[in-house]
Amino acid sequence: MQDEVRWLLETIAEEWPSNDLFTDGDVVRIDRAAPKLLETGERKRSTDLSRHAAISADEGDRARAALGTEFDYDVETILDVRIEGHHADAGGTIDSKDDFTRLVRYAQAAIDSERTYPDVHVDVEDEVGVVVYRDARIQNERSLSHEYGDAFRTDFEVLLRGYHQPDK
Repeated sequence: MQDEVRWLLETIAEEWPSNDLFTDGDVVRIDRAAPKLLETGERKRSTDLSRHAAISADEGDRARAALGTEFDYDVETILDVRIEGHHADAGGTIDSKDDFTRLVRYAQAAIDSERTYPDVHVDVEDEVGVVVYRDARIQNERSLSHEYGDAFRTDFEVLLRGYHQPDK
């Protein structure tokens, strides 16, 4: 089946604007729905933020609106993204607020690289339920860092808008 969360996390790693984070393990990706740490395949919902920062995602809401009298739908899928890490002074890997902001902006730039007609067909064997997405938009960014002292955290949503025509 089509896996939007996996697509998002793989896109972030593949389209990362720099070569220095995913190669040395400073950042890991977590599929919170599976739950799975993508770098190792280990089943976990979280990670030790003293060893690396984390980018995690989960599917939020999905809305389908019927089009006309056939069985076609406009589909909106929302993916919830969380980026978090600890400050180096608190035993983490993030040296400053600016470094954390750069981490967030790099992840968003990677997503934006697939903004138009994102190819969300990761390991699709069965075409049932496949949505052809027209665009991907980042929205509702919330910085929660001030609530956690030496911990940094930013949440945002990725809205995927597309079209589904079920097999008849």
